[in-house]
Amino acid sequence: MQLGAWSHVGIRVEKSDHSSKIVIDISCHAIDTSTPYKALSYTWGSGNERCEVPLSGRVFEVTLSLSIALRALRGVDDSLTLWIDQVCINQPDDEERSSQVSLMGHIYSRAEEVLVWLGPEADDSNEVMDLWQTVGEKAQELRMGDYYTRESMALLHPILWNKNPEDKTTRKFQGLIKSSLPLFGQRLGAVVAWFSRAWFSRVWIVQEFALGTRPVFVCGEKRVEPEFVYFSMHIYLALGSRILDHGERDEMKRLMGILYTLPPVPFWAARKGRQDFVAKKGDGHTLYDLLRLLYVEHGMDATDYRDRIFALSGVAVDWNGLKLRVDYTKESDIDQVLLRTARALINSGQLKVLSLAQFKNNGGRFMKDVESLPSWVSDWRSYLSPSFSPRVNEKLGEHPHFSASHNSEPMPFITGEDENILGIHGRTVDIIEEIGNYWTETVARSEASRLAHLVTIEAFCSRSASLNHPIYTTPERRAEAVWRVAIGDLFSTGAGRFRASGSVSDDYKLCIGNSRYWEIMGDSKDGRYRAHFSSERNGSHYSGSMDYMVEKRPFLTRKGYVGMGTENIGKGDIVVIFAGAEIPHVIRPHSNDGTYEYLGEAYCDGVMDGEFWTEDGSLEAYRIR
Repeated sequence: MQLGAWSHVGIRVEKSDHSSKIVIDISCHAIDTSTPYKALSYTWGSGNERCEVPLSGRVFEVTLSLSIALRALRGVDDSLTLWIDQVCINQPDDEERSSQVSLMGHIYSRAEEVLVWLGPEADDSNEVMDLWQTVGEKAQELRMGDYYTRESMALLHPILWNKNPEDKTTRKFQGLIKSSLPLFGQRLGAVVAWFSRAWFSRVWIVQEFALGTRPVFVCGEKRVEPEFVYFSMHIYLALGSRILDHGERDEMKRLMGILYTLPPVPFWAARKGRQDFVAKKGDGHTLYDLLRLLYVEHGMDATDYRDRIFALSGVAVDWNGLKLRVDYTKESDIDQVLLRTARALINSGQLKVLSLAQFKNNGGRFMKDVESLPSWVSDWRSYLSPSFSPRVNEKLGEHPHFSASHNSEPMPFITGEDENILGIHGRTVDIIEEIGNYWTETVARSEASRLAHLVTIEAFCSRSASLNHPIYTTPERRAEAVWRVAIGDLFSTGAGRFRASGSVSDDYKLCIGNSRYWEIMGDSKDGRYRAHFSSERNGSHYSGSMDYMVEKRPFLTRKGYVGMGTENIGKGDIVVIFAGAEIPHVIRPHSNDGTYEYLGEAYCDGVMDGEFWTEDGSLEAYRIR
């Protein structure tokens, strides 16, 4: 099969009996063909479960999941023209696979319909499909889709949350929400099971769903428009805690928690971004946007690890600009694909990708899923941790929260050595002298651990003051470090996260006071002591802000800088600011060759707004393995 061509499969069936024989013919067409076809989006399933189907006069082996899908999707006495990757691409041929995958963006975007096969009816899926159809149709009648624009989205929130009960449109939506409550209450477990199907966890599916002009969910014998599911889930969010009254509360809380962690959000976001880009209403998603969307706090999988990158080639708007290419040949192994991706992103100025070059603690050994990767390259495994510094949309007038390098330009350089080495310019802030305990999500739930964490930071700030190095311009600013460090200088409220102001010190005092109170009184499972701090301003916003700094530990440098770094930092490690970086990072020197190991991002009080960065200062060249 040549580049610029694609295949379609025609399925002929003589009767509607699903046990009847499937007959498949295959033919080749130019990519710009006008021949109408549909594309199939599905999961391959286990490669061990396979069956044979007749293909153009010979026997062809497919996975059992595809065979089931074909039997469910075929028409009665009709042929169905499909593009199916498992049949239309010669999978063992790496060169053909590479060329055809490069065309998949065109293939799915030009299909008259993308059939999203979720699998046979199971776990009350018919009832869930009916729910999507019922709620979605009513939402469409209220023109809910008109609100999903950059300009109008802000108008939908007060409508769904009943901010103006007298408003006519609000009353109509509230009527829909009220009628939807029992539907979700009775089927929440089935909704969780529906979103838990394998299709929602496969990274390839994101591109297929985002590019399809007309995707449709098919589950068993029922079909529903994806927009109806999207509308319905937005209505579900508006139900809030009211849904707890429609079942056993602990079980409903458990189901709500599971549903919150399931991965439908990346699908909608990727599709909406692509639609806006095609309609010239938005910028679309860059490769970094998509990687962050899919792998940070979400679980997406791929059989071939390289697909974690290649599966996004058709939907990433900067793919060609990054000069990356889809290559499944033996010369392009997993390490090289991940390394080239990281280097392309860094060379394009996207230094925030370094924050996602993370390690897992495996019994005290810090490692990556792909162990041979350089320290500065992300393995893009599922459930990476988000940066403590949230991403902002500068095109909407939002400004980065920090500018440690004073808005300088990134300065990577070619080392002329091993391609595993990253060359990048920057400045050394200081050497870490002491570290505190690891602040984990588990201990974040314990008031005793919270208190110990805050006391450690207090002690570091006290020692910093005794060193009296000219880190701060005034003693007052030095004193603020004690409450800025634990939250990374970002205060969280119901409206978002913002740079902390002086008033946050009051919340800090209440938070540490509460923790000391709980240490004296002991933990109370029945909540007898909770009322002691039931005032509106009780330090909970501060403790909530601390939780964004989990998986980090406090540190003190030789000159007295106090901050928070990743779990793997230690004494002797170096806090640096790379040119073009918004936040500091920590690296570890190798003793024998002048290179460094990248450890992770950091908050370092007193350098976050360019205080350490001077325009006439010299830059150091770091070579990082």
